[in-house]
Amino acid sequence: MSTEMIEPVHQPMVMTGVDKWDLVQRKAMAYATSSMVPKEYQGPKGSQGFANCIIALEMADRMNAPVLQIMQNMDII
Repeated sequence: MSTEMIEPVHQPMVMTGVDKWDLVQRKAMAYATSSMVPKEYQGPKGSQGFANCIIALEMADRMNAPVLQIMQNMDII
């Protein structure tokens, strides 16, 4: 039996292909319709809030951080 530590492998959510893009939009819609996210991320599909959710999802994936943490700590300018 080995006692070596195994590092988890992070697989980025590259938004290529229709399936991945659909998944990103479904996730963004779930966040955009929630009252638990900051107001800058709320709104219907096609709104600025919805677009901000997509950007937050991408940033969270690249930084390997929780999406809500990114939303709460990112300043929209």
